[in-house]
Amino acid sequence: MNRHDALERELTAWFVDTAVPRTPDYTTDIVQRTATVRQRPRWAFPERWLPVSVVAFRRRTAPSFPWRAVAALAILALLLAAVVVVGSQPRLPPPFGLARNGLIAYAKDGDILTVDPATGARTWITSGNEDDRDPRWSLDGTRIAFLRNLLAGPPIGTGGTIDSVVVIDREGSVLAKSRHIPGIDPDAVAWSPDGRSIAVGANGDIYLVGAADGIVSWVPVAYMGLDLYWRPGDSREILFPGRTAEGAGLVVANVDDPASATLIAASPEGVALRPNGWTVDGRRVVYTRIDESAGSVSLRVLDVATRVETVIDAGFAHVSNDGIRLLAIDPSGKPCIASIDGGPCIAIADTGQAYQGMHAAGAHWAPDDESIIVRTTQDRALLLDPTGGTGEQPAWVAAGAESWQRVAR
Repeated sequence: MNRHDALERELTAWFVDTAVPRTPDYTTDIVQRTATVRQRPRWAFPERWLPVSVVAFRRRTAPSFPWRAVAALAILALLLAAVVVVGSQPRLPPPFGLARNGLIAYAKDGDILTVDPATGARTWITSGNEDDRDPRWSLDGTRIAFLRNLLAGPPIGTGGTIDSVVVIDREGSVLAKSRHIPGIDPDAVAWSPDGRSIAVGANGDIYLVGAADGIVSWVPVAYMGLDLYWRPGDSREILFPGRTAEGAGLVVANVDDPASATLIAASPEGVALRPNGWTVDGRRVVYTRIDESAGSVSLRVLDVATRVETVIDAGFAHVSNDGIRLLAIDPSGKPCIASIDGGPCIAIADTGQAYQGMHAAGAHWAPDDESIIVRTTQDRALLLDPTGGTGEQPAWVAAGAESWQRVAR
């Protein structure tokens, strides 16, 4: 054994003795002295009342990146951009109901023009060798559909004109053009409420023309010609003179499900029914009943759900945009105004200012309902006051007026 062995034994014994837990002899004295001393209050600790951020800041060597502020600014920038984009988009009017008056479209010398009633300024929006006619503004006022026929005329033996339906924007740029459709009736050209298609009646058939691509699709229903009207608020249901298994008369059909066509008003032998439109709520149908055997004409307002009818002593109506008045022709041949709920039809002009009642395009209410465009039996365009007021005709109406643009109020 050497001195290193003795040192190793002593160190080992010391380590073992130190590792054994012990209670100091003076522990009892410490407890007795501290039991009478109150604990230090919480506010006396700086960590309890100094902001955590301040404490943390003192420990940092470099400032952190302000991610929250940057995120808030980014969201604010996006919101402002959205407001600018939305604000830059023109507001569109609803497809039915009152609207503000815009431009008036009409055909002249084979082209389509527009006129601003406020200034009288005219703009040619089509040109060329084709014969363009019968313009119809879309219900949102953004496009015009019209019929186009080559000046060379239809092939021999077709029995009528062969037109294409052309859709243009307000500046005259062509958006869509259909194939040629023989025998389109200008009284049977109607924009759908959603603006996606134009319904046309031609040679006993109804077609839908795509407003974006010009694609033509046939609607397999028994159509008997004359006027057709889309139901307000529904871009699928359409009213027309037709036939179902129940008989002939006024029919409402879903263009997506033609088999569901329903006869809502039967036409007895010797009686013709001509549709004149819907009330703005889509609940009632207005039509003219022509009793050929009795030589009488009457106006009917039919509730489609209840089949209750209101009879008015007039005919060939046009429903106002607010849906509460009817422009019609009274028994003496004068243009008159009646309530949609019935009662007398009050004349607003003489017979020389009466419109061509047998044609759906014979009259148009202004979008704000404060005036009416009529095409007289002498083929002149006139502006009538629905309250019966008289006054000089504006100069712009003399050249023509057919379809009034709807603009957001």
